[in-house]
Amino acid sequence: MSIIRNYILKNSVDIGVLISKKAQVSLATYKPLSKDEFIKLDGLGEKICDRCGTKLISLIESYLEH
Repeated sequence: MSIIRNYILKNSVDIGVLISKKAQVSLATYKPLSKDEFIKLDGLGEKICDRCGTKLISLIESYLEH
């Protein structure tokens, strides 16, 4: 799901975190739609969710709508 990778690369300085390939694969594979789903994925957790989880979940929701 390149939309997530593009967001991460463009905004990594703003969000103060780089998300690992493992985490990107988890996001693209499982497409979490809630904080609970997000923090359970490989390579993600509370800290990353607090920094950018809302935006990433929003991107996933937008992706699934199209």
